[in-house]
Amino acid sequence: MAGINTLAAGSVEDIDDIVYVSDGDDHDSQLNSMPPPSSLGPGMIPAIKSFYLGERHSRTRRPIVTDQRPDDLLEPEETEENGRYALVIRYFRCYDGWKNLAISSIVVHSPMLKMVLAGVVADYPGMAPELDRLQFEYPFRPFVHRWQHLVHALDSEQDPETKSHVQLFYDALKTELGPTLETRDDFFNHKTITFESLWMIFPPGQLVITTQNGRQVAAKLTDAMNHSDEHERVHRLKCEMIHFNGSSVGWGTHWFDIPEFTGMRKINELTVYPLHFHPNVDSITRELIDNGKAYYRLLGVSHKHYRGDALIRHQRSYV
Repeated sequence: MAGINTLAAGSVEDIDDIVYVSDGDDHDSQLNSMPPPSSLGPGMIPAIKSFYLGERHSRTRRPIVTDQRPDDLLEPEETEENGRYALVIRYFRCYDGWKNLAISSIVVHSPMLKMVLAGVVADYPGMAPELDRLQFEYPFRPFVHRWQHLVHALDSEQDPETKSHVQLFYDALKTELGPTLETRDDFFNHKTITFESLWMIFPPGQLVITTQNGRQVAAKLTDAMNHSDEHERVHRLKCEMIHFNGSSVGWGTHWFDIPEFTGMRKINELTVYPLHFHPNVDSITRELIDNGKAYYRLLGVSHKHYRGDALIRHQRSYV
């Protein structure tokens, strides 16, 4: 017998008998009496018990959970009719000094727009533009990082219908991200940054520079996020660096942390920062390349001559 059975109100203990009804069209509906709920073991009542998250309690501010279905529900916006639109945009109220409405998410339905955006966000962490339901959420970091990619995609599109869909997406994001892009450009021009805005200067895929063992080294950024524990709050960078394991050369993962700071900080004074913000980017790039070539030449076993003190590992300690 097919059917979904839902208990929408009351508790199981208050119900003497439970019945369920078949939804089949080719035979008569049947009622089946069940034993009293109190006589059934855990998980044996063939029904669904539903609970609903309601408003917050006026005193404790904790969400109220009830088994009473709300009677003021709005129609869902993702209907078949709305699915015909190229974009579905959701807004929320905000009070950031720039606007009173902000975009919380954008759902892309247009297949032509999806193809264009697949190129814009290619290889960006967490993006899957091949999905049937493609959604981008506030604060739209991939497009802050790759704004010029989106501009180029719009300018270079030749198909009029596709271009009109890309224009819709661009116009919506331009209005939403305008203040953020202006703030980012202001930080770039003055080469300063705040802790909360660090994500703006660390797009995945770029080269960063830091210091290890007294020497400057470069790494390829793959992801970045804020991280907090009971001791401190940091901006954590996941990077890849060249490693040698004794037999082969390849990429290895390194994590670098930027401790939380207050106010403004010069970008090139951070413990890790984008290579292009180095004050002598051309010379340091040449130096890093030369160091990499020397490192590669010295891989493996070869004769070395050394005069001076040395550390020898003996029984898990150095002497």
